[in-house]
Order: sequence, then C-alpha cells, then structure tokens
Amino acid sequence: MHNFSDLLGIYEREVVPLRHRRLWQSQMIAILRQRFGDTPLSEMTPERLEAWRNELFAAGRSVSTVRKYLYFMSGIYRRVSRTADGRQLVTSNPVTKISLPAEPRGLKKRLALQQVRTLLDAARPDPVMWRWTLLMLRTGMRVEEAMAVRWCDVDAGNGEIAIRQTKTGSPRRVATGAELARHLRAWRAGAKLDDPVIGRRYESIPYHRFRALFRRAGIPWGAGSGGFTARNLRTTFCTLAFQAGADAHILSFQTGHSIRTLLDYYADASAAQRTRVVNMLKPLT
Repeated sequence: MHNFSDLLGIYEREVVPLRHRRLWQSQMIAILRQRFGDTPLSEMTPERLEAWRNELFAAGRSVSTVRKYLYFMSGIYRRVSRTADGRQLVTSNPVTKISLPAEPRGLKKRLALQQVRTLLDAARPDPVMWRWTLLMLRTGMRVEEAMAVRWCDVDAGNGEIAIRQTKTGSPRRVATGAELARHLRAWRAGAKLDDPVIGRRYESIPYHRFRALFRRAGIPWGAGSGGFTARNLRTTFCTLAFQAGADAHILSFQTGHSIRTLLDYYADASAAQRTRVVNMLKPLT
C-alpha cells in the first residue's frame, strides 16, 4: 500500500530538479510530509483535506497561507501524475474537489509611516533585523528573498541587487535607491562576497525574531489575530510606491508581482492622486 510520502518522493526526484531547488519548496514538502507522510493515498480524500483546511484556519493561518498550502499540494498531484512512476499511483487530484478560500480583494494591509519609523527604531539594536527590515521596506523583496541575498548579488555601481532565488523561479534585478545604497556601502566593509547581506545565514525564516521585533515596536503581530507579519513590509513598499505614482509595469519588474496582483491589491488611489491624474489632461474647453 502506497502512502503520501511515496508521492512526495516522486515529486522530489522527478519534478523538483526541473523547477529549481528553492528553499520555500523544501519547507512546504517538510510541512506536508509531517502532516500526511504516513497517510495511505487511498485515505487522501477531499473530506480529509477539507478537515485539514479547517484546522489551518482554526490555528490562525491566514487565507493566503491556506491557499498556498492547498495550491502546493494540488501541484504535487498534478505534476507527479505526468511522470511514469506517478501515473501508477495517482488517478485523481483530491484538492480539485474541495473549495479553496477566496482571496479577499482590495488593499492589502500595510504599516503606516509612523509604524515604519517605529519599527526601524526598534530594529536598530539588532543589526540582522535592521538590515532585513530595511531591505524589504526599500526594495519590496519577499522575506525569503532578502534572506538569500549575498554580497556577490549586489551591484553597487548600478544600484541594483540580483534576486536569484525567487518564488516563481524567475530571477530578477531590483533597484536599491539612494538611501539603501548608502547603507549597503556601510554594511559592505569587511564582508566576503559569499556572505549574506543581512549578516547571518538561516536555513528557514526565523519568524520568532520578527515577532519579537514587532512587539518591541508596539505593533500587533499575527495575521490570524488582525495584526501584521514580516510579509507586510513588502505590502507596505508596494502601497507606498503606488501612492508615490509608480507605474504598475515597472513595479512588477521590481517586486516580481503580476500586474493583476498589483492592481487588485495595492492600487488604492487617494483623492489627491486621482485629482493629479485628472489635472494632467489638457483642457477641453
């Protein structure tokens, strides 16, 4: 009798090497193996996955996180079924038979400017968290992207950073801007090219350190309880960039977001911005 670990084994052997070995994939595989590894494939039913979905919500997981988990599991079934070994095990994809929670539309939660300043002040005594927080707020990088940046990825002359490990698997280059470039020059002293820019290597994201940082700053933590998480540093960048008049296409190259995601979640124009756009038109009368 085959269990879910057999499916994961085929995925790791046949699929992952073709899709690049990214840290987030390893983390997701570990989560699924711990939860379902010994479960017979015959018992991986839609009802069992619905119960898991509900458990995640009860544990305070956000809608985005639950969707990510389910999408990842669905991708395992879909891609393994396209391999010779996988076709012997997979006859259907149970994830397609359950309802996924709807991603709420509208502006994603962001920090106010005063909260940003308070958070940075709270991070200053901790060099790693100070660098990490500023990288995300000034470039829109994802948490894991900023974690993986090394000094060999930094092009100080052009004011750019190469992001090699991305969620989508497509490398991109992000602009640093004058403020971050100034800090990068100061941080660079004595560092080796293979050293991480944040100043420390991690195998997984230390959310406990971000949680402690937010609490020191007096900012509520936890998406499930209506607070913030480290990912809101990226949403803060995107929202502020739009409010400053950023073009969605350029912002897409900077952040790795799709145009639709940017427009659906972040492009909440203020009255002043709308007025500025209208006043840019030539007089008609």
